[in-house]
Amino acid sequence: MYCEINRYIDFFLQNLVHDLHETKTAPTSIDAPSALPEARVLCLYTGGTIGMRSHDGVYSPQAGYLPAVLRTIPPLNDTAFIEKNFSSSPVKPYSLPPVRLMKKRVVYWIVEYEPLLDSCDMTFDDWIRVATDIRKAYHNYDGFVVLHGTDTLAYTASALSFMMENLGKPVIITGSQIPVAEVRSDGMENLIGALIIAGNFDIPEVCVYFNNKLMRGNRTIKLDNSALEAFDSPNMQPLARMAIKIQVNYDSIFRSTNINPFTVHDNLCRDVGLLRIFPSMSIESVRAFLQPPTKGVILQTFGAGNMPTKRKDIIDALKEAIARGCLVVNCSQCLKGQVDVNYATGKILYDIGVIPGSDMTSEAAMAKMCYVLGKDEWDHETKRMMLQTNLRGEMTVTNEAIGTRELDIIPHIAKCLRLSSGNEVQLIRDTILPPLFCNAAKTNKPEILKKIKGLDVSLRLPKVNLLTAVSMMVSFNGVDLSAALKSTQRDRFAHNGIVTAAANIDFLNSCSSHLMLNNKKIN
Repeated sequence: MYCEINRYIDFFLQNLVHDLHETKTAPTSIDAPSALPEARVLCLYTGGTIGMRSHDGVYSPQAGYLPAVLRTIPPLNDTAFIEKNFSSSPVKPYSLPPVRLMKKRVVYWIVEYEPLLDSCDMTFDDWIRVATDIRKAYHNYDGFVVLHGTDTLAYTASALSFMMENLGKPVIITGSQIPVAEVRSDGMENLIGALIIAGNFDIPEVCVYFNNKLMRGNRTIKLDNSALEAFDSPNMQPLARMAIKIQVNYDSIFRSTNINPFTVHDNLCRDVGLLRIFPSMSIESVRAFLQPPTKGVILQTFGAGNMPTKRKDIIDALKEAIARGCLVVNCSQCLKGQVDVNYATGKILYDIGVIPGSDMTSEAAMAKMCYVLGKDEWDHETKRMMLQTNLRGEMTVTNEAIGTRELDIIPHIAKCLRLSSGNEVQLIRDTILPPLFCNAAKTNKPEILKKIKGLDVSLRLPKVNLLTAVSMMVSFNGVDLSAALKSTQRDRFAHNGIVTAAANIDFLNSCSSHLMLNNKKIN
């Protein structure tokens, strides 16, 4: 059956090329709807409530029903336009009517999967199938829409976001709580919105569109099983909102940073699991879960990534699994917030090698683990590093996680500016690294201070707020970082660190503050 679908898609694409040559739509006036340039969108219908039909009061999918009913809904199909421009096409597309303020008319084609799936039945193979179909049709369309059931939609969105490497076009996943053919339905609005975004906006991400919000796919969760606002992105604002005008947050869009061609990574590791911690859970359950062939675990912990510190048996079981090569990522059971290793109950996991998952959703963490473990060309340490790296905008990377990688921007800037001489690169170092140095002093990062010191940078050049790193250190952190620098360096006020420290003491004293130090500390 899958081969038949492949043949159908190949036939579909061949006829699309024919349509591209036959249809002429040179724009002349924005006021003439027929003169609008066309945006071509491929819509993959995998199943779900959006295309279901009621039989004796029970909704169920029916092959051929959704493509037929969409022909009869004017907001989803401009029949006159299709008959005029695609009358001789072997595979007639659909067309949205012209949309106010949009510069392109969306023409779309629907490929219905066989069999239609309830999203509860979606598997890794179905994710690969969707990604592969998009790859095959990638160069013939401006964007893609995937119609999907809502129950596992967030898993599919997360998986596709990682599988699709160097994505340069929008892939919008949507569905509905009520079938599109019902008089009162969210399906029509969701489909129209997804098609408009896919055809008119430069948002090269896998996204979820639902209830007038466009959300990053790997940040999305299903929040409600009965409301029309079924999905949300708790740790990130939507990429776009449908209001009177479409408001797009372009600064938040995650774009590929290289020029490599689009490709699909379809080797997903299946030996991955979600382990949810709960009070008084048995050690036998934990040990059984961590046994081979398990290679990756998403650990769902309390609050900010906390674990019962008195459960040494569970800690030891996790430690043993990590020692034999199992990768473990710590994610919070809370919908909002992120893992924080500053708590003792969270740091105990970090100390044994559990990877902090920041604010990733469980769906995104699971999909990312499958993707990373499926990268056979990466060694174990590279996989650990990638799980902590923001690959597709799925996580917020803290300053601590960035660490000394801040320094790696220098060669990239030099490359972008086409700098070739050592003097030019050194000038960039002298300009950029001193502020980084001062920030490292301010935020108490001695490892970065030591690394920058080894780069032969003149730290007396630009300062932050006219302060040298020494001044920053004594102003914000005291003397615990003083070993990283020579105390003779002076800022633009000709003050060294000791003078700055003394000035701060005078200021505090003028504010009626006082220090509680014994003679030993003062000496």
